[in-house]
Amino acid sequence: TNNTFVNTPQLGVLADGNGTRIVNNLFTGCRVGIASSGNAGAAAARITSNDFFGNTLDVQGAAFPVGVPPGNLTVYPRFVNRPTRDFRLQATSALIDAGDPRVFLRADLDDAPRAIDGNQDGTLPPDIGAYEFGFVDVRTNVVGGVVLTIDVTSSAPNLTTALLLVAFDEG
Repeated sequence: TNNTFVNTPQLGVLADGNGTRIVNNLFTGCRVGIASSGNAGAAAARITSNDFFGNTLDVQGAAFPVGVPPGNLTVYPRFVNRPTRDFRLQATSALIDAGDPRVFLRADLDDAPRAIDGNQDGTLPPDIGAYEFGFVDVRTNVVGGVVLTIDVTSSAPNLTTALLLVAFDEG
């Protein structure tokens, strides 16, 4: 759940049996995105809300007789900077808020919270891939023990309102 597989020389994931659930992942530049072991049968039905782009083979094996299962995407991910391995999503990525809201991790690879309304449409599904777009970064600076400066920045393009909760520890 919520992984990014880029340029894997063999395969991203091996779907080994009917209980396999592969959700909200991004496969790009892989030799094989997802391969099924033997007759994975119903496994294809449990593979949803993933993105497959630019792989030699998106899927391979008995579970995928017609290619990428319905409910998945095949779009260019729009990374911030693929050559430098910055696999965060740009504001124009179709993968923002495109994940399955029933299955996601609480935090992304940067430990930023998941299910942020990154495309500002009023809904909170997670993004596809390892990074959530639109998190807010808060930096604090205490000067002389009296003045607290808080700088808030966001990668969300149209963020106009934010709720900021501040807790103080006198210890």
